[in-house]
Amino acid sequence: SWRMYQGTNPVTATARENRKFLKTADNKRVRFLSREEADLLLGELKNRSRQLHDICQLSLYTGMRMGEIFNLNWNDVDVEHGRISIKDTKSGESRSAHITHPLAKLFQQIKKNAPAAKGLIFEDRNGRKIREISNVFDRVTEKLGLNKDVTDRRDKVVAHTLRHTFASWLAMQGEPIITIQKLMGHSSLEMTLRYAHLSPSHELAAVTKLAQGKRNN
Repeated sequence: SWRMYQGTNPVTATARENRKFLKTADNKRVRFLSREEADLLLGELKNRSRQLHDICQLSLYTGMRMGEIFNLNWNDVDVEHGRISIKDTKSGESRSAHITHPLAKLFQQIKKNAPAAKGLIFEDRNGRKIREISNVFDRVTEKLGLNKDVTDRRDKVVAHTLRHTFASWLAMQGEPIITIQKLMGHSSLEMTLRYAHLSPSHELAAVTKLAQGKRNN
């Protein structure tokens, strides 16, 4: 059930100054969350709506699109083997997402609250498929100041930011771009290369190349 809006703003000015951005090939920027921001967002969402929290946590830690999450059936989720079967809402192709321990607990809790549940995992209050993310998400980001003074819509925290954050975090911890492409379900590597500049190995390669050029002079 949707809970009443409540609480105070825990985001400091420093957190707002340290916003994370993703530079794309055409020099556009796409916002992604820091670990601190993600924790604050999930915490506040949990206070407002457990269902919305679960949807957002799933996107943040699998990279799934909202449409893919809304389409999820219990038959798609294999907690025992740690796999989610996803039908890509863009290409129509299938891929898998991994169920980590926190996500396993999430699915177990959902099932516990609705043990007889079949079909869709997430439903609206009328028992139908969710069509769009609740406006509670926008109210929470406003409360936390995540979009304070942001005028360019490309720089705003929206639900899709969670998917970008998943890929950005993977790149920052040095995961191969090919792996990120597979997990994101990108049809072309070019779509994934926007995250390459966040990779430590990418930075090391750039510095090494510079050093080699200096030795050759």
